[in-house]
Amino acid sequence: MGIEAGRWVVWLVVLIIAGAGIAVFVRSYNENVRAKRQQRIDAIRANQAAWGDDICEHLIQTGQAAADARVHGVLAHIDDWGEETCLQLLKRSIGTGMSAEMVKASLGEADKIDNQDVSASGRKYRWIYGVPRHGAAYIWFKDDKVVRIKQ
Repeated sequence: MGIEAGRWVVWLVVLIIAGAGIAVFVRSYNENVRAKRQQRIDAIRANQAAWGDDICEHLIQTGQAAADARVHGVLAHIDDWGEETCLQLLKRSIGTGMSAEMVKASLGEADKIDNQDVSASGRKYRWIYGVPRHGAAYIWFKDDKVVRIKQ
């Protein structure tokens, strides 16, 4: 075997070793991802009796974690708001009659609060999520209850 052929053999061995190393790394990475996903699912299922099947299935399917601040904020009120309302809030869906606290738990802090008016007939204001005239969501409140939504 000549020097050129020897170099090809060395490069071939190097490539085989590198390929094996990459395969081990990818396998290890995938196992780690699967383990973390299973831990998240186990943490959700540990609360199934309190949260119900629909909420747990939603969290699993959407990849949300029980430890997520928004999820925790909604589910801390499951006894007060009920499973159906909490599931709706987890889906970032709000409706008329909901409280300002529910909207905040679902969508977070508004980007802007305006049109505030306090009178003998009650307190009125509007929350804006996003940039006005660029796809923003507008939520009008009267006495801390949603009365109108424009998305």
